Amino acid sequence: MFADHTWCCTETMDTAARTPKFRTFTALVATAIGCALLTATPATAAPAGSAAPTQQVTQFTPKQKVKVKAKVDKKTVKANGKVKVDGRFDLAKGDLATDALTGGVTKVHLQQQLSTGLWVDLRSAPCRPSGTFSFNLKIATTVTVRVYHPETTIYTSASSELFTIIAL
Repeated sequence: MFADHTWCCTETMDTAARTPKFRTFTALVATAIGCALLTATPATAAPAGSAAPTQQVTQFTPKQKVKVKAKVDKKTVKANGKVKVDGRFDLAKGDLATDALTGGVTKVHLQQQLSTGLWVDLRSAPCRPSGTFSFNLKIATTVTVRVYHPETTIYTSASSELFTIIAL
């Protein structure tokens, strides 16, 4: 009964018209139409009887300048030797810590310089203004390190001097 009928699809889809250039062109046309519709939409006007919106005056306090001072206890160590980096996080002259939310607590990062010149974080420690910090390291190879404080909403960024620790 079904022997005379073929039940498979013999039509093929013509994909020649859908080349990457055609798809790109279609996307550009759709974007242009969308932009035209957005710019053609009229802006809503405020009712005539309403008062003009009041301007809020926000007073920004400038960021407080900071200094990061650090020192290493040893410049040369045996391979896998321990080194201690101590330092101090200070505000510039006359600045006071005024952050009520965090109490002025921020983080300082011990960073290593890679051969490409990029700096990567090894460790971080919380620190308050006029406070101290300390890092302990185990050094297997010669490294260049610094202590860095990134810019925050309250404090400027700062960096200590660079230290090259030589592993023998």
